[in-house]
Amino acid sequence: KKKKLGKDPTVDATFLPDRERERAEKDARGHLKLQWLEKQRQLQNADFIVDWCLFNKVGVSNTHKLTIKFGATIREFLDTVIRMSESLEDMSTSELILVKEDTIIPHTHTFYELCEIKAKGKNGRPLWYWDTDEVDGVKILPAKVVTATFYKQTKHMHPAAAW
Repeated sequence: KKKKLGKDPTVDATFLPDRERERAEKDARGHLKLQWLEKQRQLQNADFIVDWCLFNKVGVSNTHKLTIKFGATIREFLDTVIRMSESLEDMSTSELILVKEDTIIPHTHTFYELCEIKAKGKNGRPLWYWDTDEVDGVKILPAKVVTATFYKQTKHMHPAAAW
């Protein structure tokens, strides 16, 4: 007669599938996901101040400060800039370009995305510093709002050639 083997209670079996443990892990992950999504929603609804100036044939205009939601797209920012600036009243957002440091930023990105991926310009410096106006004693330059026609006319000259 064959002897039957049973389970050894002293062996660690945590690596084996367990429906209850998997269900508890899934519930915990779902709860953590909801917490993370809520935190991201709160971050995107927070106010964010952007320093910007209009860059055109005449040169750089005065620096302006604009408070916008952290989750706003560049297109929404440019739309607000158009409403604030008398010289841009007859333009659409597709006719404007946002340049920060030495990088042209596409209209589809949000400020939140640029912060999350820690976007850097061609010079290696981050595009935005969220909590300071100076880094290593160097004043942070405001974002430049440029018309697309001006950029096309001057893209072979400095500073547009560096963008």
